[in-house]
Amino acid sequence: MMRAIGPFLLSCVVGILIAAEADVGPNVEGSIEALEELQRTEHYDPEGRDNRRDIFFDLIEKRKAEIEAARQQEDSEKDETALPGVGEIADLQRPGDDDGVYQAEEYAKQVTEKVRQKFLGQKWQQVMSDCTDYLRELKGYEAQYPDSEIISNAIHRVRNYKIQAEEKYRYELAKAEFDALNILIEGIIWSAEGDSLALINDEAKAVGVNDKVRNDAAVVVSIDRNRVDFMVVQDATNFHFQRYIEDE
Repeated sequence: MMRAIGPFLLSCVVGILIAAEADVGPNVEGSIEALEELQRTEHYDPEGRDNRRDIFFDLIEKRKAEIEAARQQEDSEKDETALPGVGEIADLQRPGDDDGVYQAEEYAKQVTEKVRQKFLGQKWQQVMSDCTDYLRELKGYEAQYPDSEIISNAIHRVRNYKIQAEEKYRYELAKAEFDALNILIEGIIWSAEGDSLALINDEAKAVGVNDKVRNDAAVVVSIDRNRVDFMVVQDATNFHFQRYIEDE
């Protein structure tokens, strides 16, 4: 009897997995539930009698993960197409002079969402420029409706997006400047006492902590066994970057 159940179980599981692979639509959950029900009704033991994991148990778990990943991707695509700021930017509906606080608050929400989407798209310069204009408008509405928390919160969030965009833009400029220095670590003489030295390409001698390289464009701030940390200054702000001895 048990010999007959084995092939039957194998064919059922394979058939259900093939059906689930062909259709990851609304019936996906039912397919997984059917697999789990099959395990229960046939007294299915995923570990097996000899304590070896059954491959079909792994296939079921893998299928669950694939289905969840597909759903998350679909949800993500739906969110992106539904929100302004992705692809073609939706035009904002500015309130008229007689529209009142409700329309002003709805506009503030639209502004915040539009800035958020551009921020997620890493359009730093555009975010900075737009935030400057939007803050000017929102502050005008705040003067009209000083009791509106929605407008006040929108101003706070847009201002924060602008600050973060400025920081990220400066970081990218500094990183590009540092990358252009083409610094390669050819060797490190490391010492626990702190007198470590690094051999850097195109430098006349080994350098230590606080030594400047590339015509003072960057300064060494620390030397580890396999890494050298550098600092560059961009618009009066210090930025730190690393180079590893195995980097090419």
